[in-house]
Amino acid sequence: MGVLSSAGNLPHEGGSRPTLNWTVAAFYLQVFQVFLPPFATSENVTQDSNIAPIRILFVCMGNICRSPAAEGVFRHRIQELGKHGQIDCDSAGTIHYHAGSSADPRMRQAAGARGYDLTSTARGFVTKDFEHFDWIIVMDDENHRDIIGMAKDENEIRKVRRFSDWVDIPNVSQVPDPYYGGERGFDHVLDIIENGIEPLLHWAIEGDAVSRRIT
Repeated sequence: MGVLSSAGNLPHEGGSRPTLNWTVAAFYLQVFQVFLPPFATSENVTQDSNIAPIRILFVCMGNICRSPAAEGVFRHRIQELGKHGQIDCDSAGTIHYHAGSSADPRMRQAAGARGYDLTSTARGFVTKDFEHFDWIIVMDDENHRDIIGMAKDENEIRKVRRFSDWVDIPNVSQVPDPYYGGERGFDHVLDIIENGIEPLLHWAIEGDAVSRRIT
């Protein structure tokens, strides 16, 4: 049976126009839908957009200088690049002494001079953070020891990385604590953070941060 209602021969020029047999047309449409690849739909897009973002936690000792600065600079770049749906960040300290405080005024001033707004509130690191975050980025060796000491297994240990892994400045192996130093110490911290933030962001979005994260 053909799709056209005629007996199989097309009409001669000037003859009557053939009519469509809708039953047969519907049959062929179903066949095509089976073998053709699916079209992009709003439902498909929604499913892709619901993929959980990479979650990064920056950690220093008190969560009032280095880690809020790293969070603020990182978040600033995320917003500039429009990547807020792909990646998220927070910060915490290895001690709870400053919990509830804003970032150090000297750090806020130094960051503000470069266009960064540090709005985080200090909090202490808790073991639940190992479950909530994909990667924990520490500022120095002492932070690294403290966080590793709180991990319950190898999977949690693997989540802990040093910020200096992404820094390309000679003789810089950690982000120094500026709290007891002069004003220049806060600018030095920001210099280090700005140097490492782009490689870290690239790694988090396009590198192996996604493939290696532990679920």
